[in-house]
Amino acid sequence: TVGVAGCLGGGGGGGLNEVTVAHMPIYPDLQWYVMEGEGYFAEIDADITGEEFTDGPAIVQAFGGGEIDIAMFGIVPAMIVIDRGIPAQVTAANIREPMGIMAESSFHETFESEGADAFATWREEQGRPFRFGTFPQGSVPDVLLRYWLQEVGVDPEASDAVEVIEINGASAVWQAIANDEIDGTSIMEPVPTIAEAEGSSVTMLRTAAEILPGQPAAVTLMSDEVRESPIAAQFLEQHLRATEFIGESPDATAQHVEEGIGMP
Repeated sequence: TVGVAGCLGGGGGGGLNEVTVAHMPIYPDLQWYVMEGEGYFAEIDADITGEEFTDGPAIVQAFGGGEIDIAMFGIVPAMIVIDRGIPAQVTAANIREPMGIMAESSFHETFESEGADAFATWREEQGRPFRFGTFPQGSVPDVLLRYWLQEVGVDPEASDAVEVIEINGASAVWQAIANDEIDGTSIMEPVPTIAEAEGSSVTMLRTAAEILPGQPAAVTLMSDEVRESPIAAQFLEQHLRATEFIGESPDATAQHVEEGIGMP
């Protein structure tokens, strides 16, 4: 069994005095930044401490090591935590269908006419593989990319026409696009909007809604220790409150994004 961080401050009464929440600086974790920025954690009967990570697999490792009580991250890493037998369950979805496959605009027409063969055409014309850059293997963006490639008939592990490069963080993905280091990506907002605003030649090719309709890309995972305590309901009440705030107050939410995520 995993030793959760919250237990360390629980004392003899079995209560949780401290709860550590893993999150990432990405739009699918907006609830964290709203809850923090709007002071919603004051409604929870525990001290809430946030730990920022750049990718889901790193959170899996931290959760398995007993460093995390609650994780706000991708559904695929959450499934890995549960598959490893760590006592935890998903208690909320943070967002649906946030991701998309982006590619060089010059590649779009070739892909639409040639399908999977478009990558071989790219290699022949460019003298190198088509370079996708996305979050590390096992993350939701990575899984979406590999799933889509296999659906169109490309095995990224065997193909010499496609290369998948691991990049940590959405900001780093955008920099790789801006520096012409990659030809495409699987990524969430705000990277597509920033790319469009900056006039990037890397544009949206397929959305997650077209690839995996209804996909709950990011979720809130709680250790059983937290889930079986009053803290769980209190945290989820504030999570719901933050979700409603995001829908009703986009300008104020944007301010929290700017301050917390550091991307417009």
